[in-house]
Amino acid sequence: GPELFSLNYVQERQTQSDTTALSPEDLIATLTHFSAEAIGLAINALEGSNKKPLLFLSGGGMHNPVLTGTLRDLLPADYVFKTTAELGVHPDAKEAVLFALLANETVAGTGAGFMNMPSVTMGKISFPG
Repeated sequence: GPELFSLNYVQERQTQSDTTALSPEDLIATLTHFSAEAIGLAINALEGSNKKPLLFLSGGGMHNPVLTGTLRDLLPADYVFKTTAELGVHPDAKEAVLFALLANETVAGTGAGFMNMPSVTMGKISFPG
């Protein structure tokens, strides 16, 4: 999130990697390609599972034609890209749905255990009264 990945963070990493001479356009292009590569590697790591060549996109990245185009280029041609709207979830509501789900599971006492993840506490839930 922006609390970690700020302009200051980017400038520090550019100094560490000796890439401060990159133009802003080249920097954004590099970071966008890196993001697409990371997503593609994660998807390809699912080999051996019963994965299907169907991806549901959501969030801000789905509006970035360079990111989605690069991802399409990196994955096999049989992949079909859809948005979560086809599942009944507005694609721009991803974080709101996730936080509502986590809050519900916290109130129910299951925490993040329903996702086979260690329980994580973020923030607090406040009830009226």
